[in-house]
Amino acid sequence: MKAIYIFTLLVISTSVGYSQGAQGYFDASANHYVNGRTPQAKQLVDEGLVKYPNDAKLKALAEKMKEEKQKEDQQKQEQKNKEQQKEQQQKEQEKKEQQQKEQQEKEQKEQEQQQKDQQSKEEKEKKDQQQKQQQEQEQKENEQKDKNQNTPQ
Repeated sequence: MKAIYIFTLLVISTSVGYSQGAQGYFDASANHYVNGRTPQAKQLVDEGLVKYPNDAKLKALAEKMKEEKQKEDQQKQEQKNKEQQKEQQQKEQEKKEQQQKEQQEKEQKEQEQQQKDQQSKEEKEKKDQQQKQQQEQEQKENEQKDKNQNTPQ
């Protein structure tokens, strides 16, 4: 199917070229170009310029197509740059969010550790207080015993 299309295109372009000269190439190329068939338009313009290198209309159309191609290429590059920039921003945002998450986890662990340390400290103080009270009680009992033993009965 492709071969038939290409053959038909070549036959038409050749017959157009022979029948109408540079104007024929220009008309056919312009028709393709306007209808969005840029590769075919470019091919006919190039063929026309080979046969009619000094034709102003063919040169102008070729230049117009060249400028349009450059403009399209530039737009594609700008779009690609925008997409890359967007991806970079997204990566930076994800990294920032990950760092915030890690910082929150770190702070939470520190807070939990502080609470454990405080609880341990309070328990130790309570235990120390109980031991002290027990020692004081024992000392009082011992003093009382000593006192009772030293008092005549």
